[in-house]
Amino acid sequence: MTLEKLTVEYESDGRHEQSEALFNPDKLVFRHAAGWRNAGAARADGLSLLEFTGCQPATLALDLFFDTYDAPDEVSVRWPNSLLPFSRKGRNAPHSVLDRTRAIERLTRPDRETHQPPDCRLRWGRNVLFRGVLTEARTTVTLFLPDGTPVRATVGCSFTARESNLSPANELHSADVAKKYTVQPGDTLMLVASTMYMDARCWRPIARANGLDDPLRLAPGQILLIPKLRD
Repeated sequence: MTLEKLTVEYESDGRHEQSEALFNPDKLVFRHAAGWRNAGAARADGLSLLEFTGCQPATLALDLFFDTYDAPDEVSVRWPNSLLPFSRKGRNAPHSVLDRTRAIERLTRPDRETHQPPDCRLRWGRNVLFRGVLTEARTTVTLFLPDGTPVRATVGCSFTARESNLSPANELHSADVAKKYTVQPGDTLMLVASTMYMDARCWRPIARANGLDDPLRLAPGQILLIPKLRD
């Protein structure tokens, strides 16, 4: 049975594109991180009270391998005296591997139409392993021809999910854990609600808890109390 290849699927200028790894990675590193800070108080048992500040978006790190020196590729050939070509696995003449790696590197750039980074789906067979944007691509060339042509390379990729790990389904509801949010430049109550509740429509409980009349006027550095949403 042939092992399925890991494929990076993405939208580019309105077209569905994909890049297939020549060799599957030998490991995938998923990272999930939560933010905690000292709340400046101690519990009855003498331990510091920690304040939850939110979950960071999940990340995935992996290495993609590319080889144009002796890797098989589809080539089109013809039977003698036949006008109909057919495809078979063959060997291409060695050529620059950078044509392959640049297709991955371009995923770090914003789309020309939307000005947003391309949404990527990492698919291995029928399984979608991760959805997010490519935030870093580190290309290391490991083999050159005598004339200097690069023919083998590894691209170290770091993908970041667009959404936070924290969703309304696993939102903290304990009254023992204080939840606050520090306003960032450009924030509105709708943006804060989207970040903390994953739903921008839930801005009114935050406004009531903090005595705010205008959901659009927030001061950078302002500390907001984020109340528990009622079930």
